[in-house]
Amino acid sequence: MKLRNRKNYMTSLPEGEAPKNSRASVTQFIYFLVLLTAVAYLVFIYVKRYWYFEEFGHIEVEKTVISSSQGGRIESLPVNEGQKLFAKDRIAIIEALRDNCDPREDERINKLRFDIDSNISKRNILTARIKTSEEALTGYELRRALELDRGLSRDVERKRRERDTIKADRALLDKQIVIQKKRLTDLQAKQKKASLPEGCYNEQISSPFNAIVASVLKRPKEFAQRGEAIITLMKETAPVRIEVYLDQDVLKYLHTGDRVDLVLPDGTDDEAVIEAIHSSAYAEPNRQWHNYKPADTDIRVHLRPADASSRKKWLPFDRMEVRVRGFK
Repeated sequence: MKLRNRKNYMTSLPEGEAPKNSRASVTQFIYFLVLLTAVAYLVFIYVKRYWYFEEFGHIEVEKTVISSSQGGRIESLPVNEGQKLFAKDRIAIIEALRDNCDPREDERINKLRFDIDSNISKRNILTARIKTSEEALTGYELRRALELDRGLSRDVERKRRERDTIKADRALLDKQIVIQKKRLTDLQAKQKKASLPEGCYNEQISSPFNAIVASVLKRPKEFAQRGEAIITLMKETAPVRIEVYLDQDVLKYLHTGDRVDLVLPDGTDDEAVIEAIHSSAYAEPNRQWHNYKPADTDIRVHLRPADASSRKKWLPFDRMEVRVRGFK
């Protein structure tokens, strides 16, 4: 049996290169870029606390609360939120309660009336005694004229002296009564002109200065208690500040007059100046008693606008949250 070797026919031509796909390289680049960004962000989050502190605060604009000094139903309240007021502009009228609105009677009037009545009674008694004395003297004079009793001279003189004394007392009482009646007339005239108690008049409330109405807390026809807020006013030059609370370990990085960065509620950036630092921290090491560790109190920091334009930016965000950041 014959075996044949088959001839292997192989080409010696170059095989060539596969086509390159650029999409794979772009995807790979994007992948590594995203990974690098994520790692950088994590490192930034971890390290940033060593670079600066960050906390949220609140914008506060100083306001004046307007309330009623006597209380009552609100008869008129012709103001609206955002309205501009000038000094002495009428804000509200509070209707009087009208309880016990009779004029307060002077106690002296009652006393004078009593004294006059008492003196008149005394004068009537003295008049009756004088009449009795006059009748007795008339009888004595008649008996003396008829010489019926020659020993009556001494009795007649004594009766006359008693009568004269009684007349003098009555004359004095008459003068006292005249003076007291005149005094009573004067007091009664003053009483008519006397003012009623405060609660008997409508209370008119006016703006104490140029201001803007920040809020209206009541409505007409509602009842307002004494001292209860009716509206709040914001003075045109009212101070505005940011109040923020920070940890005690940040205290060593804070100094009055330093500047910090802000992010306002609308996302805009701004700057503020540290106006005051209020802290209850004391320079003593942290101590622990029976597994109890005292809690650290926060630091209260007041920030003021860096300039007039900053104040203008802050005003619309009263009582809103703002982000505060400062470098250590």
